[in-house]
Amino acid sequence: MQIYRDTESILAAAAAYPDAQLRYLLALRIVSLGEDLPFLLQVLILQEGDTVADMSTALGLPCPATDRPDFCPPWEVIEAYGRWFDLTFVRGDDGAGVVVFVTDTADAELLAMCRRFAVPSLTVPSQS
Repeated sequence: MQIYRDTESILAAAAAYPDAQLRYLLALRIVSLGEDLPFLLQVLILQEGDTVADMSTALGLPCPATDRPDFCPPWEVIEAYGRWFDLTFVRGDDGAGVVVFVTDTADAELLAMCRRFAVPSLTVPSQS
């Protein structure tokens, strides 16, 4: 897992992250936020082997019990972009939030959760 906690590190990741599709997705997020980018508290990139528990710990949230009938997701939306999922968490009334990118090589349980709740991105076609 990689965690970017400020605007400068998020911009650096968008410019130099090894995966071209993720660089593209980070750039899209930066453009969409515009002047609100400083309110983005952090970006997490979950990679091969990262789990739901790892994500929950990093976010300071309990593990979501997605199999419960009263399940209420802690995220606003999960979007599917080819090999990546983009989970958006709003953490405050001021719009502050966290974006979590999950690669398709992450832990099977994490991927199953993403696939179950994801919506295809309607705003931009995925880039390979």
